[in-house]
Amino acid sequence: PTCWGMRVDSIEPRPGQPTLTPGSTITSIDGANLMGLPDEAAVESVFALAFRDGAVLEVGPEGLHMLELPPGVENWPPGFRTDVHTLGERFSVSVELSLRHLEVRGPPAALPPAVGEMQHLLAFYTRCNH
Repeated sequence: PTCWGMRVDSIEPRPGQPTLTPGSTITSIDGANLMGLPDEAAVESVFALAFRDGAVLEVGPEGLHMLELPPGVENWPPGFRTDVHTLGERFSVSVELSLRHLEVRGPPAALPPAVGEMQHLLAFYTRCNH
């Protein structure tokens, strides 16, 4: 569960779910809204109550935003990676670091605030490491 709904991490091969893909977020189940609930426990509770075979799902797509990383990021302290992953968890988005990019994936509504915080973090580490 996330504050945006139930995130699909994986899909069982049988029976399968043709309308779902890993990374999607279920935003409603049988008419029960999963967005805007007080916390993740509430999302899990509402989902569990409405879960059944044949339940009608509304699914939000996964969004993607790529941030370019400055040269030399591989020499930054390990705390940078830790901070990036901590922010990812805080905003319920997944993050992946390469030497050139920071990839942020999640519900489209989650991306603007998450990316904004990631940009602040990058600016901080850039100032501290140059």
